[in-house]
Amino acid sequence: MRQSIRCGVAILAVVGMTAFAQTIHGGDGITLPPPPVVAAVPVVDDYFGTKIIDNYRWLEDAKSPETRAFIEAQNTYTALYLKQAKIRPQLLKDLRELENVTRWTMPIERGESYFFQKRLAGEEQASIYVRHGWKGRDEKIVDPTTLSHDTNTSVGIEDVSRDGALVAYHLRQGGTDETSIRLFNVRTGKTLEDELPVARYESVSFAPDAKSFYYTRAGKEETLLYQHVIGVPVSADPLLFGHEFNGEKLGPTDLLDAAVTDGRH
Repeated sequence: MRQSIRCGVAILAVVGMTAFAQTIHGGDGITLPPPPVVAAVPVVDDYFGTKIIDNYRWLEDAKSPETRAFIEAQNTYTALYLKQAKIRPQLLKDLRELENVTRWTMPIERGESYFFQKRLAGEEQASIYVRHGWKGRDEKIVDPTTLSHDTNTSVGIEDVSRDGALVAYHLRQGGTDETSIRLFNVRTGKTLEDELPVARYESVSFAPDAKSFYYTRAGKEETLLYQHVIGVPVSADPLLFGHEFNGEKLGPTDLLDAAVTDGRH
């Protein structure tokens, strides 16, 4: 939570520094020097005759040395303010109390069982649970703390087979967009060897017979739809859709996902 606060105030500082360059006087008598200077490198886009100037396009490259230096300068400036702010301890206390509550996601009903994510008060991340029957007890089946010592490791339900026997879930390390996809067998209590490697997946959907599932994987160039048969190496997954549609080449902005309907099967 402290990281979120820091980042949020840094963003305010970014906005503020483009508006003025004089000394800043904050609450409780806090005085700050002008915010760090940011270079304006104009890039002009022409939209059907209308020219739009973007002075800060260079900041979109999050990994460049210039952007990293800019972020570090902003965080240092933000930390200077927060160090002096007398209200910060009370703010952190209030936010912790608001965050320190138990949360559930909407349940998915499959085979007379209910699957959902729940984060108990005081936990860093949510776990995946199942409840067999409406009056059954909640059973934790996937706990991110057993998968990694990193508290930023999280899991989330992608899909549940229609008979409630298999749960497809993603594993996210360090809060990145990329995840791996794993399968958990509810009946045996074990994770299957089938695992999709780390990538950016848009969707995962079981076939009606739960012998395979469909998934869309996004890359730098395009999004592709595959089918994975359980027990078969991922390298053998056939490509079902991608590259082109109706003779037109698909690109990085042509996003797609796939879901199996609840119709006849």
